[in-house]
Amino acid sequence: HQVLDEQGIVAFGLDFDASDIMVFRSRVHFHAYYDAVPGAVTLEVDAPGMGPADLSVFEYRNIPADIFPVGRHWR
Repeated sequence: HQVLDEQGIVAFGLDFDASDIMVFRSRVHFHAYYDAVPGAVTLEVDAPGMGPADLSVFEYRNIPADIFPVGRHWR
């Protein structure tokens, strides 16, 4: 399940407003909510695993050249 807002944190009994640092392993879903939280700063980290943040690390063989952002016309 993707992180969409603070309700997943509150549901576990944690105080969202009292937290200084939160760490999420998520692709991009959290941005819609957390980018609007006053004082929030987002630091994206490319952690190891099946879904890297940098899609250029894959070798693409069978895609059109104009596919954004990984097609050869966009690199």
